[in-house]
Amino acid sequence: MKKNLKYIRSIYALLLVVFALGGCVKDKSTHDLINLNKVEIVDSDTSTRIILQFDTLRIEPIIRQSIPTADSAFNYSWYIRDAAGQKPIIVLDSTRSLKKAIGVPTGSYTVVFEVTEKRTGVMVMKFFPLTVTDRLGTGWLLLEEKDNKGDISVIIPNGEVFHNVYSDLNRGYDLKLPLRQIEITETYSGKKIEILSENDAIQLDYQAMIKQAQFNDYFWSAPQIVKPQYIKSLSLSTKIFINNGLLHMYIEGGFPGDVKYLSELPFINDKGTDYALAPFAIKGPESWDGLTAFSSAYYDTKAKGFVYVTNATVLPTMASFNAPAATAAFDMRSIGMDLLNLDRGYTDQYYNAVFKDNTGNLFIYQINLKVDEPAVGKSAVAEGLKGSTFFVSSQSNQFIYFFKDNIAYLYDIPQNSYGVAGRITPGETITKVKILSNQLLVATWDGTQGHFYIYNINPRGDITLSNKFSDFGKVIDFAYKS
Repeated sequence: MKKNLKYIRSIYALLLVVFALGGCVKDKSTHDLINLNKVEIVDSDTSTRIILQFDTLRIEPIIRQSIPTADSAFNYSWYIRDAAGQKPIIVLDSTRSLKKAIGVPTGSYTVVFEVTEKRTGVMVMKFFPLTVTDRLGTGWLLLEEKDNKGDISVIIPNGEVFHNVYSDLNRGYDLKLPLRQIEITETYSGKKIEILSENDAIQLDYQAMIKQAQFNDYFWSAPQIVKPQYIKSLSLSTKIFINNGLLHMYIEGGFPGDVKYLSELPFINDKGTDYALAPFAIKGPESWDGLTAFSSAYYDTKAKGFVYVTNATVLPTMASFNAPAATAAFDMRSIGMDLLNLDRGYTDQYYNAVFKDNTGNLFIYQINLKVDEPAVGKSAVAEGLKGSTFFVSSQSNQFIYFFKDNIAYLYDIPQNSYGVAGRITPGETITKVKILSNQLLVATWDGTQGHFYIYNINPRGDITLSNKFSDFGKVIDFAYKS
């Protein structure tokens, strides 16, 4: 018993020594405590910042510290989110101060600034309210292909150019290539921006330029073959859509609910849908005008002749023209040539069609759907214009511009003569030509970048360069937004 008690006392003494020695070990948990740097972000301007879309937002926040430290000791992050927190966060930059163009839809936003100390990982934040207002209400919309992507650049009236507008405003919804057309359409329900690709179609809100619909959303019953070719407003109540050569019509007014494109229009006879329309349309009179039954006309590339849509407003049908009258300049049903271009002429009732025969010779056919005999004019184009690649009609005179070897030739239809109206920069390939009022618009591609030219047209039809814009992708089409 004494031996056991002696043994226990020895163990107790040994434990006391161990505890005593432990008290002499350096306590790293207390001697190495990190002194935290208290960081505060201060903004002298606490009001809501208001900027136009794509303007540069500049914020120079003040960072206060309890332990002064170099800027390099921190990581910085700027991002933006909509005020309601419903849209994805967009990262802006990773800099000490913000200097960034803000390409987002109009609305209310919060800009967030994060400062993280690298040594401790401690992060502080500051919120900056922001309102983004519309600056793209008017201007040229250039549909372009660049770096294997589709996009839209915008040229506003003061000459400022904004690139990557579509991709900035519609993140995650890439345009499919190759692109075909950009068109402003308008009906009673308002204006829309339509974009056609070879295998897709999308619709944008007119003001915000945000995607609203895609191909399947256009139709009550979407076609199985997706091959959009042409879209156009014929009136405030009617739009047309040519897909895979077949015509679909959108008729607004007269019944409630959603309005979408009808199934492909058949002929009123047994021909059915055995046709393939070229990507053009001629607008005729409205049904209430009491003129003709030709509300619109199209060129059938299978039959190589024109067809028309009747003035029925709820259930339109397609029909062949009657045999020509004695006064007709040609037979609307039988042209027998390839259609190169079809657009409005010098008044809203005349349309000019440019055809090419199998030997390359060019012909101009004039059509007026407001009279019972629409075939009103025909002329053979001079041999010297053979090989022209682009054509566009004047909207104030009976002129057509022919483009050949980067020279713009002015063709006088009544006089059956032509001359040089102006020259386009040599070495550049023309990709699109249009006329708006008294201005000729030309897009070109030099192999590296796209260019956009604006020419003024004088009363004689001659053109002079008014403005030039560059640094685009390949411009496929353009439209004016007002």
